[in-house]
Amino acid sequence: MRKADWKKRSYTREEFVQAWLTSKTVGEVAKKLGRNRSGGGYVVLKTAARELSLPTDHMIEYGFSTGPSYNRYRSIPLSAILIKDSSYTNIARLKIRLLREGLLEARCDEEDCGLTDWKGRPIALQLDHINGDKFDHRIENLRLLCPNCHSQTDTFAGRNKRN
Repeated sequence: MRKADWKKRSYTREEFVQAWLTSKTVGEVAKKLGRNRSGGGYVVLKTAARELSLPTDHMIEYGFSTGPSYNRYRSIPLSAILIKDSSYTNIARLKIRLLREGLLEARCDEEDCGLTDWKGRPIALQLDHINGDKFDHRIENLRLLCPNCHSQTDTFAGRNKRN
Protein backbone atom coordinates (compact mmCIF):
# COMPACT_ATOMS: atom_id res chain seq x y z
CA MET A 1 0.00 0.00 0.00
CA ARG A 2 1.25 3.46 -0.89
CA LYS A 3 2.34 5.77 1.95
CA ALA A 4 1.02 9.30 2.21
CA ASP A 5 3.65 11.84 1.11
CA TRP A 6 2.83 14.92 3.18
CA LYS A 7 5.37 17.09 1.30
CA LYS A 8 3.31 16.84 -1.90
CA ARG A 9 0.03 17.77 -0.19
CA SER A 10 -1.60 21.20 -0.29
CA TYR A 11 -2.50 20.78 3.39
CA THR A 12 -0.51 19.90 6.49
CA ARG A 13 -0.79 16.78 8.60
CA GLU A 14 -2.37 18.85 11.39
CA GLU A 15 -4.97 20.31 9.00
CA PHE A 16 -5.79 16.80 7.84
CA VAL A 17 -6.20 15.47 11.39
CA GLN A 18 -8.41 18.43 12.33
CA ALA A 19 -10.56 17.97 9.19
CA TRP A 20 -10.84 14.21 9.79
CA LEU A 21 -11.86 14.52 13.43
CA THR A 22 -14.50 17.20 12.75
CA SER A 23 -16.12 15.57 9.71
CA LYS A 24 -18.79 12.90 9.38
CA THR A 25 -17.89 11.74 5.86
CA VAL A 26 -14.78 11.43 3.72
CA GLY A 27 -16.43 13.82 1.26
CA GLU A 28 -16.69 16.42 4.01
CA VAL A 29 -12.96 15.97 4.76
CA ALA A 30 -12.15 16.51 1.08
CA LYS A 31 -14.30 19.64 0.98
CA LYS A 32 -12.63 21.12 4.08
CA LEU A 33 -9.20 20.48 2.58
CA GLY A 34 -10.15 21.97 -0.80
CA ARG A 35 -9.78 18.65 -2.60
CA ASN A 36 -11.82 17.13 -5.40
CA ARG A 37 -14.61 14.95 -3.99
CA SER A 38 -14.45 12.34 -6.74
CA GLY A 39 -11.98 9.96 -8.31
CA GLY A 40 -9.12 8.53 -6.27
CA GLY A 41 -9.18 11.31 -3.69
CA TYR A 42 -11.20 9.26 -1.24
CA VAL A 43 -8.65 6.44 -1.31
CA VAL A 44 -5.82 8.90 -0.61
CA LEU A 45 -7.70 10.38 2.35
CA LYS A 46 -8.66 7.00 3.79
CA THR A 47 -5.07 5.76 3.41
CA ALA A 48 -3.71 8.82 5.22
CA ALA A 49 -6.22 8.34 8.06
CA ARG A 50 -5.24 4.68 8.37
CA GLU A 51 -1.51 5.55 8.50
CA LEU A 52 -2.15 8.10 11.24
CA SER A 53 -4.39 5.61 13.12
CA LEU A 54 -7.23 8.12 13.19
CA PRO A 55 -10.57 6.92 14.55
CA THR A 56 -13.37 6.13 12.11
CA ASP A 57 -16.22 5.44 14.53
CA HIS A 58 -17.61 8.97 14.11
CA MET A 59 -17.72 8.63 10.32
CA ILE A 60 -20.78 7.49 8.41
CA GLU A 61 -20.55 5.60 5.15
CA TYR A 62 -22.84 7.79 3.06
CA GLY A 63 -23.31 11.49 3.59
CA PHE A 64 -26.50 11.94 1.60
CA SER A 65 -28.55 10.81 4.58
CA THR A 66 -27.15 13.44 6.94
CA GLY A 67 -28.97 16.55 8.04
CA PRO A 68 -32.55 17.00 9.11
CA SER A 69 -34.95 14.53 7.64
CA TYR A 70 -38.35 15.44 6.32
CA ASN A 71 -41.22 13.62 4.72
CA ARG A 72 -40.83 14.56 1.08
CA TYR A 73 -43.98 12.61 0.29
CA ARG A 74 -46.29 14.45 2.64
CA SER A 75 -49.78 13.15 2.56
CA ILE A 76 -52.44 15.69 1.62
CA PRO A 77 -55.56 15.11 3.71
CA LEU A 78 -58.37 13.50 1.72
CA SER A 79 -60.68 16.29 2.92
CA ALA A 80 -58.57 18.71 0.88
CA ILE A 81 -58.69 16.46 -2.21
CA LEU A 82 -62.27 15.18 -2.30
CA ILE A 83 -63.75 18.53 -3.35
CA LYS A 84 -65.06 20.17 -6.51
CA ASP A 85 -62.37 22.11 -8.41
CA SER A 86 -59.56 20.21 -6.69
CA SER A 87 -56.01 20.95 -7.81
CA TYR A 88 -54.91 17.37 -7.03
CA THR A 89 -53.86 15.63 -10.26
CA ASN A 90 -52.31 12.28 -9.26
CA ILE A 91 -55.33 10.09 -10.06
CA ALA A 92 -53.43 6.80 -9.70
CA ARG A 93 -52.36 7.75 -6.17
CA LEU A 94 -55.88 8.95 -5.36
CA LYS A 95 -57.31 5.58 -6.42
CA ILE A 96 -54.88 3.75 -4.13
CA ARG A 97 -55.74 6.00 -1.19
CA LEU A 98 -59.50 5.65 -1.72
CA LEU A 99 -59.16 1.86 -1.77
CA ARG A 100 -56.89 1.84 1.28
CA GLU A 101 -59.27 4.11 3.24
CA GLY A 102 -62.22 1.89 2.28
CA LEU A 103 -64.07 4.70 0.49
CA LEU A 104 -64.23 2.66 -2.72
CA GLU A 105 -64.51 -1.09 -3.15
CA ALA A 106 -62.06 -2.97 -5.42
CA ARG A 107 -64.65 -4.04 -7.99
CA CYS A 108 -66.17 -2.63 -11.17
CA ASP A 109 -68.97 -0.26 -10.17
CA GLU A 110 -71.02 -0.85 -13.34
CA GLU A 111 -74.37 -2.49 -12.47
CA ASP A 112 -74.15 -5.34 -14.99
CA CYS A 113 -70.45 -6.06 -14.44
CA GLY A 114 -69.10 -6.04 -10.86
CA LEU A 115 -65.81 -7.76 -11.81
CA THR A 116 -63.17 -8.07 -9.10
CA ASP A 117 -60.69 -10.31 -10.92
CA TRP A 118 -59.72 -11.34 -14.43
CA LYS A 119 -58.14 -14.71 -15.22
CA GLY A 120 -57.51 -15.35 -11.53
CA ARG A 121 -55.81 -12.03 -10.82
CA PRO A 122 -57.19 -8.75 -9.44
CA ILE A 123 -58.54 -6.66 -12.30
CA ALA A 124 -56.92 -3.33 -13.14
CA LEU A 125 -59.61 -0.84 -12.20
CA GLN A 126 -59.75 2.74 -13.46
CA LEU A 127 -60.99 5.77 -11.54
CA ASP A 128 -63.83 7.42 -13.45
CA HIS A 129 -65.26 10.90 -12.90
CA ILE A 130 -68.98 10.42 -13.51
CA ASN A 131 -69.66 13.99 -14.67
CA GLY A 132 -66.52 14.12 -16.85
CA ASP A 133 -64.89 16.92 -14.82
CA LYS A 134 -61.42 15.63 -13.98
CA PHE A 135 -61.05 18.21 -11.19
CA ASP A 136 -64.29 17.24 -9.43
CA HIS A 137 -63.01 14.71 -6.89
CA ARG A 138 -66.11 14.63 -4.71
CA ILE A 139 -66.62 11.03 -3.59
CA GLU A 140 -70.12 10.91 -5.10
CA ASN A 141 -68.57 11.77 -8.50
CA LEU A 142 -65.98 8.97 -8.40
CA ARG A 143 -66.31 5.30 -9.23
CA LEU A 144 -64.05 2.41 -10.16
CA LEU A 145 -64.64 0.71 -13.50
CA CYS A 146 -62.97 -2.15 -15.31
CA PRO A 147 -61.27 -1.06 -18.57
CA ASN A 148 -64.07 -2.52 -20.71
CA CYS A 149 -66.88 -0.73 -18.88
CA HIS A 150 -64.87 2.48 -18.65
CA SER A 151 -64.30 2.56 -22.41
CA GLN A 152 -68.08 2.48 -22.94
CA THR A 153 -68.78 5.60 -20.86
CA ASP A 154 -69.63 8.97 -22.40
CA THR A 155 -66.67 10.62 -20.68
CA PHE A 156 -63.93 8.06 -21.42
CA ALA A 157 -60.59 9.49 -22.64
CA GLY A 158 -61.78 13.08 -22.53
CA ARG A 159 -65.00 12.61 -24.50
CA ASN A 160 -67.60 15.20 -23.50
CA LYS A 161 -65.26 16.61 -20.90
CA ARG A 162 -66.56 19.49 -18.86
CA ASN A 163 -63.30 21.42 -18.47
